[in-house]
Amino acid sequence: MQSCGDMSFADDMEERLRVFALATIRFCRTLPRTDEAREWGGQLRRASTGASANYRASRRGKSKPDWPDTIADAIEELDECDMWLSTIEASALALPPQELQREARELRAILATSLTTGRANERLRKEQQRPARPTNRRGPSRRPGDGAR
Repeated sequence: MQSCGDMSFADDMEERLRVFALATIRFCRTLPRTDEAREWGGQLRRASTGASANYRASRRGKSKPDWPDTIADAIEELDECDMWLSTIEASALALPPQELQREARELRAILATSLTTGRANERLRKEQQRPARPTNRRGPSRRPGDGAR
């Protein structure tokens, strides 16, 4: 999905995840009516909508410390989507659209990079907020036997 010029990164990601969840739901509707298809399709559907919901929740977090956890949950759900799509394909149950698998992997990679960057920025912010260490105004320590007189 192409990014719109007036959408922020976060808006674009939220929309991409919503569109991905809807495409996954449509794919699940095409699965055969077998026990495996019902179980795996349900897992896939829940994981895709979970990724979308977790990302949305991360944008509306109660506090900054909530953000990494909800992004990590979205990444985990996208990884699960990839696993279920691969399982469905490997079992010959159905052939998932390649763009669905590609989008799951791409969204997972983007969010993983975002999480890494966000954590690094938070560490940097905390380091910059630390007060400077006081300097010793007395000069070097003079201990007996250190050669200073």
